[in-house]
Amino acid sequence: MSEGYDIDLEMLLIIPFSWGAAASLGMIDDNIIWFLDAGSVIFEQGNVELTVGRIVSLASLLFVLVSRDASLSDTRGIDVWIVYATVGLIVAPPLFPAFADTLAHQPAAMISFTVQSTGFLLVSYIN
Repeated sequence: MSEGYDIDLEMLLIIPFSWGAAASLGMIDDNIIWFLDAGSVIFEQGNVELTVGRIVSLASLLFVLVSRDASLSDTRGIDVWIVYATVGLIVAPPLFPAFADTLAHQPAAMISFTVQSTGFLLVSYIN
């Protein structure tokens, strides 16, 4: 009898989350999935751009947060901080051009991607 590891839907959502985050940061091509362009702008208002990649990342994170075993009223402390930081790194670049310019360089983009992915995994794990 072997020990198995449970992989649930929430853990599998790291794949679309990572795809959206990496495409938003310019680490991979926007059209790596041939039928879906992660760089397509869905909503634009001033400096704010919501692309397909950002929406996929935010939707994945929101799904994990909402489908947790604990109720949303029990969400506090580190859970909230992790979600704020992860959402901030996804949404903030278009709002702050200097931040977007910093993330345009590969080392900064890699650090941001690592922080975002770690935040996603922590939210899923704490669940």
